[in-house]
Amino acid sequence: MKKYILLLIILLPLFVLAQNRYWVATTSANWNSNSWSAFSGGAPDGLGAPTGSQTAQFNASGLGNCIVDVPVSINNIRIVTGYTGILDLNGNSFDLNGPATSRFQDGIINDTPGTSSVNFDNASTVEFLGSDFNSSVTGSASTIHFSGGIFNSIVDVDNNSTGGGNGVGGCIFNDNVKITNSGSGNIIMGNGSPDIFNGTLELINTSSSRIRLSYNSVGTQINENLIVSNTGGGIWFG
Repeated sequence: MKKYILLLIILLPLFVLAQNRYWVATTSANWNSNSWSAFSGGAPDGLGAPTGSQTAQFNASGLGNCIVDVPVSINNIRIVTGYTGILDLNGNSFDLNGPATSRFQDGIINDTPGTSSVNFDNASTVEFLGSDFNSSVTGSASTIHFSGGIFNSIVDVDNNSTGGGNGVGGCIFNDNVKITNSGSGNIIMGNGSPDIFNGTLELINTSSSRIRLSYNSVGTQINENLIVSNTGGGIWFG
């Protein structure tokens, strides 16, 4: 029994590392290229891009632009502070469908032909913390936080579970935005800093809880049409 426990202790860190694929390119390269490693800042290991249940990690140790050249379907993605490059969807589907948290904290997400989107359909959390989006954002997750970033294309998202989105604000939306709350938790936006909506804003609440904008901030702007539909706990401003 002790031998099996020791073997498990040895193999468990390797399993965790195998779930993370770090982008380590220093110059522009394709997603489906030898530009990934199991370690942050490591040498390309020839094991390819993340797939299936794996996590794509972007940080300051690999600043090359990433051109998506194949359809992508992975567990989640984490673009953290320090990655200043561009992730270009290049018209390819880009689906996040696992249970782990996705984080967009830095960098730029493009879609050169404008035919694709960052799409998520999962039972976990999606955090928008500062990345700039020139692609559309679509999907459904248990918890969605809008806590920074510039969104230059359509946003259409649904908070679908008990997890309540608690965004600190600071977002600028330059195209149409549709936010649905179909779960049982609140969606909170502007909890600290105001958000700016420069396109049509549509809010749909079918939850027993609420959608709350400008929750703890002054200066939220809605500069185009506002469409509101509530069959649940309410849509509040302030």
